[in-house]
Amino acid sequence: MIDRLNQFCILPFYLTAILNIFDCFRFYNILKELSNKVINKRVALCELRANSEVLIGFILIIGIFFSVNSFLLPIFYWQFLRFKYIFNSDTSLSFGRLNSLVNKYKSKLPSPLRFIVNKIQQVCEFLGKTEANPGERAGGSNCLIF
Repeated sequence: MIDRLNQFCILPFYLTAILNIFDCFRFYNILKELSNKVINKRVALCELRANSEVLIGFILIIGIFFSVNSFLLPIFYWQFLRFKYIFNSDTSLSFGRLNSLVNKYKSKLPSPLRFIVNKIQQVCEFLGKTEANPGERAGGSNCLIF
């Protein structure tokens, strides 16, 4: 089980490597056709990479409860994703898709679970406003750890 999880956790690195390798091979006649096919799927591959990075963050949080990883690993990983969210549009779009999916099914959840989901969304909105406008009174400074 853990070996499959480890393979999934390095999926974003595999996808980045595929994109970069075929980007270099597009100038060679032998692999030009194959590399053009991969480059045409670039948007889909970047979307898959961003979705897998977000999913890995949630898997790391669940891993705390099963003693698979320490408490600090998800904190560091989410800090990395927060930084990437600021600069990478694929990651911000991935969080937007996740938010719309949660909003779609939130009304079907039981009341206590819906309350928890609402609180998580409020915290995420607070952090998003803070990162978007650090100088304004968006909820705090831009040096938040959590």
